[in-house]
Amino acid sequence: MLHFLPMHPFHVYDALTKLEIKKKENLLFFKIPVERLQPNQNALYLYSKENFKGPAEEFDEQDFLLLDIAEYKEMRKIPSETVEYYNAGKKNGKPFGMFHFIPHVLSLGEIDVTNVEIISWNQEEVSANVDGH
Repeated sequence: MLHFLPMHPFHVYDALTKLEIKKKENLLFFKIPVERLQPNQNALYLYSKENFKGPAEEFDEQDFLLLDIAEYKEMRKIPSETVEYYNAGKKNGKPFGMFHFIPHVLSLGEIDVTNVEIISWNQEEVSANVDGH
């Protein structure tokens, strides 16, 4: 099972930066064209705060949606629950996950990464296939 962010990683970097949270400056990611997921079985894990019971607990079925690649839209902003989680992590000073409460694209199968762009999360980029979530 492959996991992907449904947004440019700059949004995570930007949220952490605005909260003055220490992070790596030049973290690299593959920018996978969504069309490369087409042959696979794909789902969106919503990772909602309401349904998340903890890392050792079972996932709530309501948080999984089948993903139609033709209808896919990138998110443009980080969920407010994620920012709240970052704030709480900063206050208690303990390590925390960077992608908590951010939906994940899940893909069962293989993905060809030949000639895909490698991007840094500290470089903002505008996508033509973007949704306002």
